[in-house]
Amino acid sequence: MRWTVVWEAEALGKLADLWVESADRASFSAASNSLDDFLRRQPEQGAAFDNMLYLRREPLEIWYTISPMDCKVCVIDVRLTGK
Repeated sequence: MRWTVVWEAEALGKLADLWVESADRASFSAASNSLDDFLRRQPEQGAAFDNMLYLRREPLEIWYTISPMDCKVCVIDVRLTGK
């Protein structure tokens, strides 16, 4: 099953800011692409915390929700791992 991934505007802006500030943009982009791919294929496999799920791919961590009825993933927050 393929899921639709939607980023909240604040999370997407934060991702862009983090990319601009990144010392290793290639690794950053690879992690971001890996996370997006995972979310499109199997978002329900993320780690659960409260009412959200999260995933880590160095150097990124994303927090998201899923709506199984319409196969939609909503990314709520993104941050650097360890921060």
